[in-house]
Amino acid sequence: MNILGLSAQASSLATATYGASMVVVGLLLVSSAVIVRWKRLREFGLKLFSHTKKNSITPVVNRCIAQLMDEPSARRRVVSILERLSSMSHTADASLISRDAASGRWELQHCVGGRPMSCQMELSEQFLEWLQKNPRMISRRLLVEDGRCAGVKGPGLQYCVQFHANWIVPLMMGQKLIAVINLGHTEEGDLVPPEAASIIDRLRPFIALCIHDAQLQERMETQQEQLDNQHKLKSQLLSNLSHELRTPVHSIIGLSDVLKEGQLPEGATVEQYANMVGDAGRRLMGTLSTMIDLAKLETNNITLDVRRVNLNNVIRKLAMEAHPDPRVKLDVRLPEELGYVYGDAQWIEVAIGQLISNATKFTTQGEIVLDVKRSGEMLKVGVHDTGVGIPKERLPDIFEGFVQASEGVGRTFEGSGLGLAITRKIVELHGGRVAVDSTPGKGSHFYVTLPLKPTRVQARELRPCVNH
Repeated sequence: MNILGLSAQASSLATATYGASMVVVGLLLVSSAVIVRWKRLREFGLKLFSHTKKNSITPVVNRCIAQLMDEPSARRRVVSILERLSSMSHTADASLISRDAASGRWELQHCVGGRPMSCQMELSEQFLEWLQKNPRMISRRLLVEDGRCAGVKGPGLQYCVQFHANWIVPLMMGQKLIAVINLGHTEEGDLVPPEAASIIDRLRPFIALCIHDAQLQERMETQQEQLDNQHKLKSQLLSNLSHELRTPVHSIIGLSDVLKEGQLPEGATVEQYANMVGDAGRRLMGTLSTMIDLAKLETNNITLDVRRVNLNNVIRKLAMEAHPDPRVKLDVRLPEELGYVYGDAQWIEVAIGQLISNATKFTTQGEIVLDVKRSGEMLKVGVHDTGVGIPKERLPDIFEGFVQASEGVGRTFEGSGLGLAITRKIVELHGGRVAVDSTPGKGSHFYVTLPLKPTRVQARELRPCVNH
């Protein structure tokens, strides 16, 4: 009896335990199903919300694009973009840097509010390279807190300080970073308002296209300006050459005809006419030689014979060959201890000779002073005159070929306008510089620097040819 009772109790306990286990298993299954369904419901809700949010900003983005497209020029459109993003982000400081398509250098193009602390783009190269590989909007806070930015945290923060950047908006064309917009601190805190950030992110492809369009337009305008300048230079060249070549040729032909016919004016001699023919021929030869020299220098078609040159001897020789107006005093001031430079003696003589020739041509009274002084590791040769001087607006152009302070056939002084262009080319080829300071009616001061120590001309700068 006792045994049967115990069996019944054990059976009841087993049944109860099994029932409880099934209840637990059922609860676990129901809980799992609820959790899975909740996750799916949550994901669906997030997708729906993001899609709704995306659709809500689409009209704003489209309206912004339409308004920007109404701008009259691509350049003005870029400025409007920067102003609009600055206003949208509630920030007073915004700047745009872009990569020049021709040179590949980064340059500051526009800024709103405060200017960047520094525009030395080499300080930002490392961060810009990283930004090209990670072309997403990034904030200064993310640079500090996001572990993915650890490798570029230092250069990135330096960039932020340099450009007052709290938000950085990279702009891509294909796989290439062409520009970056930097937005400063907002009025409401460190972050750009979320809706504004979403709109800016959606606008990025359009902004990149606008900047690319502006770069193309600017390049076309630059090329057109260069073509216009070349056309002007060509017209000036033809005018000057026509005068410089035809005048001595006409003189030679006319004087030769008179000598051939033997009918000289009363008091004139054959020797005088022969001298005039010779002067005209030398003028013609000088013009042709100058043109050939400039052509060689323009194409780097020379090889410098660099040696130790006694500059004092070169200047003394040129001073003796100069023929200034009788009313002009030629003063040569040469310190003996500073007489040597390194360069090609013949080309140095041509360069300084052109300056002295100009001084004698444009000075009819007063004095011409030639002096030499030391300037660091260079010798500075000065040619000073009290001639007609050069207007300030003409100074930037006088070292270009075929340019004179006065132009046209009716100009006061003769010459092709090649001398200063030749001087600049020669001096720069030696590693020096040419400078000028002039006042109309008071005279001009030309300075040439030449190296005291040997300089090595790189082979890639020159084409091999016979020495001048």
